[in-house]
Amino acid sequence: MRKQKRIPYESCIIIYFFLQLIYVYAKGTCVSVSDEYTYKQIAMDIFQGEAVSSFHYPFVYPFILSLSFYFGDAFYNVMLFENILLKTILLAVIFKMLASVVENREDRGLVLTLIAFSPSYFLYSDWIMAENLFSPLLLITILYYISRRNIMISDTIALKNKLSSSAIAGALAVALFETKYLAIILIPLWFAFWFSCSVPLLKNKKVIKEALLCIICWGISIGLVLGGVVLTYCVKSGCKIDLEIVKLSLGFSSGSGPENTGYKMLPQMKWIICYTAYPFLQAGIIVGENLKIRWKDIPKSIRENIIFLRSISLLLIFVAARHSSLVDYNADGMLKLLGRYVTYIVLIEIM
Repeated sequence: MRKQKRIPYESCIIIYFFLQLIYVYAKGTCVSVSDEYTYKQIAMDIFQGEAVSSFHYPFVYPFILSLSFYFGDAFYNVMLFENILLKTILLAVIFKMLASVVENREDRGLVLTLIAFSPSYFLYSDWIMAENLFSPLLLITILYYISRRNIMISDTIALKNKLSSSAIAGALAVALFETKYLAIILIPLWFAFWFSCSVPLLKNKKVIKEALLCIICWGISIGLVLGGVVLTYCVKSGCKIDLEIVKLSLGFSSGSGPENTGYKMLPQMKWIICYTAYPFLQAGIIVGENLKIRWKDIPKSIRENIIFLRSISLLLIFVAARHSSLVDYNADGMLKLLGRYVTYIVLIEIM
């Protein structure tokens, strides 16, 4: 019997890289938007070792962009290349991590292909926008949490490995926040999902002790990153640390905040409907196939993952709808429906 050849799905990543080069460089430069200038300015501040001039956007993506200024006047084209290289490398990481949650190699290859060439992942490379980092980083964080959370209740895993995994989980959660501020709404969900598997075993004193240590490690990981951001700004700017400086450097004074919403939190329903419809219009077939599966036929562990993924989607819709319905430029009506705020949901559905 003739042996069936394995499809080299890794080549999909190489094809993706070259198609990205063509997509970005073989056409005219897109019209620049104000966000691009802000990212460029923050990146330049970081490169020059100065206190950043704006905290309208967090530091992780501009920090990566700052390397482009080593290439002088070619910095813009280098930034675009950084987008392509970053997304390609992280696509390879996603493919490797998929092995822990998708057993069949052919299925992994299909998921990889759908992710790589979905508009949510393929586009934006020709713009200096944080979506180029946030999309792959969100998928990597989800895959890490799903594949590693059960070590919390494993008797065969050493405590030091549980602590290090919790520290990495915390670092990924805060890295997402420092890539796009909207990810702050996901931090409680990351915490709840990571430690929820320990809840049924809390009568065991060993489990309680290890869970508490892991919670501390998870929190320290987040605190070190956020504290580092505040401290770096204060050192560079010469400001003393106070509540206003902390709020400023962590982005709590950016966007549609209390100063122009009166602490109003709930978005208008029309925005929720529009942002909920957006991913369905982008990936209706995939969403439909996912909804066809009978709930009672799904194993319990898979159900927990589905609830986790759906919760992420709902929270992203909520925060996008709140921002759009309360921000100043939509004061006169639905003037800007920004699909990029929820386009990540399509990638979540693919998984």
